[in-house]
Amino acid sequence: MYAKLASNYTPEDIEVIDEGFVRMHGMVKKFSNPQFIQFMERFMDVLCLVSLEETRPVGPFGLLWKMRSQEAKEGLGVMVELTKALGNLKAVFPEPLKSDI
Repeated sequence: MYAKLASNYTPEDIEVIDEGFVRMHGMVKKFSNPQFIQFMERFMDVLCLVSLEETRPVGPFGLLWKMRSQEAKEGLGVMVELTKALGNLKAVFPEPLKSDI
C-alpha cells in the first residue's frame, strides 16, 4: 500500500494527506465528547418539536409581543450565548478560510 502511495503521490502530497487525517482525528475526538453528544441530542430533540406549518410572519411589533413568553426569552438568551461564542472564531481565524474547491 505504501509503495502504491509513493508511486502516485509526491512526499509533499503524502504529508498533506497525513496532516488531514490527523486534523480529522482531532475533530472526531471532539465529537465523542459527552457534553457535545448531549448538546446535539438535545438540539435535535428541539428541532423535532418545531412545527414549520404553524409559523407565521412576524414584524417588529409582533416580535415584541412574542418576546413576552418565557420560552422566547430563554431562546434569545441561548442565541446570545451562541453568538458570543461564534465571535471568538474571528480571533482564532482572522484571515478568511481558503477553499480548495
